[in-house]
Amino acid sequence: MMTDAGLSTEQVPVKAIDVEGHVFMVEDDLAMRESMSRVLKGQGYRVYAFDDPAAFLQFVAPVTPAMVLLDMRLPGMTGVEVQARLVEMGLSMPVVFVSGESTVQQAVTALGNGALQFLVKPLSRLDLLEAVRNGIAKDLAIQAEKKRQFAQKDRVTRLAPREREALQLLLAGFGNQEISKKLGISYATAKQYKSNIMMKLDVQSMAELIDLMRPAD
Repeated sequence: MMTDAGLSTEQVPVKAIDVEGHVFMVEDDLAMRESMSRVLKGQGYRVYAFDDPAAFLQFVAPVTPAMVLLDMRLPGMTGVEVQARLVEMGLSMPVVFVSGESTVQQAVTALGNGALQFLVKPLSRLDLLEAVRNGIAKDLAIQAEKKRQFAQKDRVTRLAPREREALQLLLAGFGNQEISKKLGISYATAKQYKSNIMMKLDVQSMAELIDLMRPAD
């Protein structure tokens, strides 16, 4: 059972997290900030707590995996404005809002701008930990997708210009015979292009090729 200020008591057991992560917290209520920090540190997270959004924006860096716990009403700017600044800075870490006094419009705006979740105070220990776990998991997925896209671009540069043309036709569902006609090459050459593409992109099947080349979500 937990009795820290700002978090409701609850007897539901919570497992320790499997993956450590960085949690940036912007909360101007001292008791709430200390309470959430204590819970999260106890679960193995590294917590960076701020009462001033300007100080947070000056400090925050692209570490990973990471997420942000953000109050809506803060001194000097709103949580939505802080969220927008993060986007301007090119930081893609997931944001979870935690607020006791917010309008429906603010919540809609925050979620529309990409916030992962909107929690209402007082929140339970379980809700806090679940939101943070979801945020860290989301960031891990974001970073994995970035690595996939980087690998995709790196591998495609290995292809010759005509092989890239053949690649686009393969992805469109054309077979070797159709590719040979569209590119004005022999069937044997089209077959060789496909073999070269599979080798240079380091894939073993069309399913792997399609997965590698799928557009970003």
